[in-house]
Amino acid sequence: MRFVRNYNNGVSYPVIGVASGGNQSMTVSGVMNGTCRDCITGGVIHVTGGTISFRVKGKSIGVRVLSGPGRIGSDQTCLR
Repeated sequence: MRFVRNYNNGVSYPVIGVASGGNQSMTVSGVMNGTCRDCITGGVIHVTGGTISFRVKGKSIGVRVLSGPGRIGSDQTCLR
């Protein structure tokens, strides 16, 4: 499952992927262009052409935020 939440015309703009089983490759179209940062790893993805692709580990979530601050928190069981 994947979805985008566009609050207040991009003020808050996360792209979220959920993998309930094994590892998943996610591609989401119709996304605002810009720099998305992974909230868990701090990795950066540059969105061009309105499409973002990323992997999500099994039984986990992936959260990329447009113009976000990057990694939040530290490694724990729920952040992998």
